[in-house]
Amino acid sequence: VISSEIDGRVGNVPTKLMLDTGAEHCIANMALSEVLMRRHPRLQRVPDVRIYGVTGQKLVGEYIVLPRVDLRAFTVTDAACVAAAAPIFGLWDLNNEPAMIVGVNLLSRLESFSIDYGARMFDAEFLSALTARNPVALG
Repeated sequence: VISSEIDGRVGNVPTKLMLDTGAEHCIANMALSEVLMRRHPRLQRVPDVRIYGVTGQKLVGEYIVLPRVDLRAFTVTDAACVAAAAPIFGLWDLNNEPAMIVGVNLLSRLESFSIDYGARMFDAEFLSALTARNPVALG
């Protein structure tokens, strides 16, 4: 079990999402890519995209413009990922179900967020919402 795993959706596909503040981009496993191909056949795809891991590992994948991505705390409607047979999905026992590493390209769209690994929770709040609730404290 991965402590940072949360349930979400990519388009209409229930997906296990792993938040990774060290990943520059989202990486989908091949199971998610295949289900998206069936359920969202018109998604734009670019084959033979290379990705490089922090350890120097090189993978070839497919760039996919994603439909809506729903996490518990927020929704993104203009996201993308690279689908690849990344070994980390096997290590996490997530090769056979739709899963995606959520990188900074999605997380950076938030004004703030918090991750509680022990409770397996992810919370986000836009700065505008905090300001509207408490304008005096935020100046």
